[in-house]
Amino acid sequence: FEFRPTGMTLIFPVLRTMNTAQIIWDAKAFDLVYYELVLAGFVVTYVVLEARSCWRTGMAYFLISWNYLSLFNYGLFLAGFIFRLTPYAEFLSGRFPPPEDEFVNFDHAFWAAQQWTNCMAINSIVVWVAAFRYLTFIPFMKSFMVIISHAIGPLVAVVAMFMLILFSFAIAYLLAFGAGVYDFRNLEVTIYSMLRALLGMDSFDLMWDENRLLGPLFYFLWTILGLFIMFSMIIVVLCQTISEHSGGDDVFAEFNKAVRTVGAPFIITLNSITAKVKPALARRRKSSLFRK
Repeated sequence: FEFRPTGMTLIFPVLRTMNTAQIIWDAKAFDLVYYELVLAGFVVTYVVLEARSCWRTGMAYFLISWNYLSLFNYGLFLAGFIFRLTPYAEFLSGRFPPPEDEFVNFDHAFWAAQQWTNCMAINSIVVWVAAFRYLTFIPFMKSFMVIISHAIGPLVAVVAMFMLILFSFAIAYLLAFGAGVYDFRNLEVTIYSMLRALLGMDSFDLMWDENRLLGPLFYFLWTILGLFIMFSMIIVVLCQTISEHSGGDDVFAEFNKAVRTVGAPFIITLNSITAKVKPALARRRKSSLFRK
């Protein structure tokens, strides 16, 4: 329960619901597990290949930053499969279905099934981010990854500065508007509301009604600091990194060369069509002038 200063009471029920195929071993669950076993086979194959690579390279394996992302990826897969098998272990122990005169708590099984989906959700992002590792054969992507690797340090500093500004403004918003504006009822929700405000989903009208002095003032300051200045600093960091490590605009030279190479057949075809069409259009224009 949450008791608001205005007298209202908010109720937050926590009910875990889950597809029975994820917790009960039956025919429907077997169809689902079949595809999961295929995924497990791919994961085991990649783990074996990664282990062979680590064995061959030795300690040099840990000098490559991409390998840490791969290890994190495999760790999430391992944790996910452990969570995946936990509900089946509980239900196969003979406690399901529960007796009519006994309460059996299956919250742990539902929690484990939920953590399986959470691990897979996080891992889906990690897998696609790791795919950038295999795009470095493209000249532009190679230059892009070099720039990002050199800009990590300054970008972390900018993000830390942004978090400090966000936290300070969140406290100010909570003190100024927390009593009357629902979007600023506690610190966590206030931070989410301020991040949404950067995307245009603000509560300016409610802030104006609550406090006509601090409402416009905080809105103006947060928009200037949080949006324009901080995002501009990120662009400045990237541009400075490009100029320092890639010779200015030369970072795009390879990309432009690749684009011209790939697009050359299309440009030649377009020029040939234009060369044929232009005389026809010129003759048609002359004939129309003679007719007039």
